[in-house]
Amino acid sequence: MKPVALLPVDVQNWEVCARITPKPEQSIFQVSAPWILLQAHYNALKVWAICSSDIPVGLISWGNWGGYDWVARLLVDAAWQNQGIGRKALQLLEEEIPLRMRGGELRTAIHPENYAAEYLFRSAGFCLKGTFPDGERILGKEW
Repeated sequence: MKPVALLPVDVQNWEVCARITPKPEQSIFQVSAPWILLQAHYNALKVWAICSSDIPVGLISWGNWGGYDWVARLLVDAAWQNQGIGRKALQLLEEEIPLRMRGGELRTAIHPENYAAEYLFRSAGFCLKGTFPDGERILGKEW
C-alpha cells in the first residue's frame, strides 16, 4: 500500500476533495463530498483529506457530541477502495486527535444495511453500542 496521510482540506486541494465519489451502490448510504465539506464548515467539525502519495483520495471528519467523539463521515473514492486506506485513515484519526480533546469513546453511526462500513469499523476495533430510533447502528471504540 502507498503511504496514507491526513492533510488539511485547504485552498490548494478543496476542489479535488469535492470530486471524491463513492461507488454508485454506496450513494444510498453516503452523502457527497461537497456535503461533507459544507457540514464540516457549518457544524464545526474537523475535516481532513485522506491522501495516498499526496493525492486526495478520501475525506474523514470528526466532532464531539454528548461527551463522545464521533467519526462524522468517512468517504474513500471508488477507485481507491479495498486497499486498506479507510482503515489507515481511522488509525491516523486516532493519532491526530489530541488526548486532551478525547472523550472516552470514539463512535460512528452507520446505516444497518451498509455492510462494507460495518466491516471496516469492526476490523478497526469498533463494536456495537446501540441503535438510533431510525435504525442506524452506533459502533464505538474505547480509547
